[in-house]
Amino acid sequence: LSPVCLGSLRRAASINAEYMGEWVDYLIDQQIEEVDQGPIYDPYARLNKKPDPESEADAIIIGINGVVVDLKVRPGRSVCIWDALEVRGLKDRVVMEVACWEGDGIVRYITMEDTWDLFPGMELTWLRAPITIPVGEPTHAR
Repeated sequence: LSPVCLGSLRRAASINAEYMGEWVDYLIDQQIEEVDQGPIYDPYARLNKKPDPESEADAIIIGINGVVVDLKVRPGRSVCIWDALEVRGLKDRVVMEVACWEGDGIVRYITMEDTWDLFPGMELTWLRAPITIPVGEPTHAR
């Protein structure tokens, strides 16, 4: 490249770096102004409560094959396709959703996380709704 081209590239890079710094400062100021709690804030926290260990479990794991988990649902529970269940007694949340009914009280689920910590006999709590994620203004640029 010619010295003129190199000079132009250096000027453009320095302007770009200066602009990026201003842009980052602007975004941080906007978050503070909007009282944005950042990625830690969870508007659905009240819906994402840990299952109550004192209540009766809604289902029990009877088989695991990769991310596919078969459950035996307790009688009287009418779990629908796409309803979510959460595994009890784990450090991290493991949530799964109904893929299909296999037979008398047997339901096949797909997990959204690793199944390394799961084993047959573990209890689950029915969340009585599909898996949801927050959308809209609070989640822009996340």
